[in-house]
Amino acid sequence: MFKAILIGIVVTIIGLALLSNVDSNGGVLSTKSDGTALDSNLDDGKEVKISISGEVLYPGDYYLSSNATLSDLIDAAGGLTSKADQSAFNPSILVGSHTSFYIPPSSEKESSCVETEILKININVATTTELVTAGFTSSQAKAIVDYRNTNGNFVCIEDIINVKGVGQGTFEKVKNKITIN
Repeated sequence: MFKAILIGIVVTIIGLALLSNVDSNGGVLSTKSDGTALDSNLDDGKEVKISISGEVLYPGDYYLSSNATLSDLIDAAGGLTSKADQSAFNPSILVGSHTSFYIPPSSEKESSCVETEILKININVATTTELVTAGFTSSQAKAIVDYRNTNGNFVCIEDIINVKGVGQGTFEKVKNKITIN
């Protein structure tokens, strides 16, 4: 009898925990990285999962309307930190076509007490020489300029991965050194 009561209590607790993350329409609410729920305003009925990392208060995965903007995602993540480089992203782009965003810092710590502004290269106007100084190889730099000339400006720094020869590893290496503005 005691086992049955204990099982009933455990099932009730698990059920309540699951229900706390469901909105009145039956959809799962967005959650912060600490597990707390966020309300999402769905206006098109289609939700997408988007990750955000870097200089936001609550990095993590969020479920938002595919019509939501990067600004909405940043708001869901608690806003920007004071170190965020606001020239490295366009807050009005729609998040529906991307799966993740990275908000880079504007400065870095060189030692325990000194912060230095990071020299950023604008991938929408940089020459091949400037792109090489940011950490790209000469062939990647040429491919970036060719891609930009064919497809137009990059909308966000993550779009650099769309260039043939530039992968996630290169992006991780240069993400704090590039901007779109």
